[in-house]
Amino acid sequence: MMTKIDSLTGDAAETRSLAAGGRSGFPSVLVAAAFAITVINVMAAVYLYKAKSELTALDGRLEDLASFEKRLQARLDGVNNGLQSQFDLLNRNLQGQFYDLATRIDRQERSLQAFAERRLDGIGYASRPPDEPVTDPASAPAKVAENLPAATSAAKAGARPARTAPPKPSASYQRLESPDGKVYYKKMR
Repeated sequence: MMTKIDSLTGDAAETRSLAAGGRSGFPSVLVAAAFAITVINVMAAVYLYKAKSELTALDGRLEDLASFEKRLQARLDGVNNGLQSQFDLLNRNLQGQFYDLATRIDRQERSLQAFAERRLDGIGYASRPPDEPVTDPASAPAKVAENLPAATSAAKAGARPARTAPPKPSASYQRLESPDGKVYYKKMR
């Protein structure tokens, strides 16, 4: 009997199946899986590169925004300090003016009191006891007018009239007073 060697490297059954036209599917599945994994890796690399470049651009914009915020805060602090110093200066000026006004009013009061005392001493009221009752209240202004010199009555004639009460608001308005003392009128509907 003679032995026939079909292949030096393979198995006889395998050689028969290859000779019959059948091929093993394992290597082709392995090649297809490797190709699919390679394509997925390439796509993931592309997406990761795009995401990294977008994050880099976003980080740059955030840094710009932080520097803008710092510049804006510095300007606002400068404006705030300027306004605060202006308000402090105005406050000091107003306090000084109020003090000056108060001292002027105090001086005017003292000079008016001294003037009134001199005038009353010259007219003769200083000799009248302070508790002297007025017998007829209606005649009291006439007695005072008789004793006053002409200059005083002329000054009285040029004086402003006494303040009158403000007119009553219309019924179509409602009077509102705020806690700080301001009065507002609201139209009723």
